[in-house]
Amino acid sequence: MSHPEQVDSIPAAKRAGKWNVSVYVPAAVKVCLQAEKERTGLPYTAILAATFDRVDPMELHSWLHQDQPATSGPRTGMPPSETWGRRGGGDQLQLRMTTEQREWLDGQVAYFHAPSRSALVAAVLRLGLPKG
Repeated sequence: MSHPEQVDSIPAAKRAGKWNVSVYVPAAVKVCLQAEKERTGLPYTAILAATFDRVDPMELHSWLHQDQPATSGPRTGMPPSETWGRRGGGDQLQLRMTTEQREWLDGQVAYFHAPSRSALVAAVLRLGLPKG
C-alpha cells in the first residue's frame, strides 16, 4: 500500500496514468488519421503505434533528413526553419499516452534525430497511413 507522501515524492512525469501529449501535424495528415479512426474505431495513439510498425525505419530516416528546397515567396529576412513546409506543423492532436509510451516516443525522436516529436509523428503518419 502506498502512502500519500510517497506518491507526492514521485515526479509527475513518472507517475502511473495517462497524459495528453500534444503534437502538430499538417492538415492533410490529420484528415487521413481521422479517416483511419472512423474506419477502425481505434484511438489516435493505437493508430500511431500500428503505423510505426508498418513504416520502414530506413524510409522514415530518409524522409526526415532529405534536403529541402529553399522556401519561395516574399522573405522577411528571417531564416527559414528546417521544419517549414513538408514537415511543418498545422493542426494539433492530443495523444493519450502512458508514461512508458511517451518515453518510447521520445526515444524514437532521439534515435531518428527527428527535429521534434511533432515532426516524427507527422512523418510516420504520412508514410504509414492509407492515402485518403
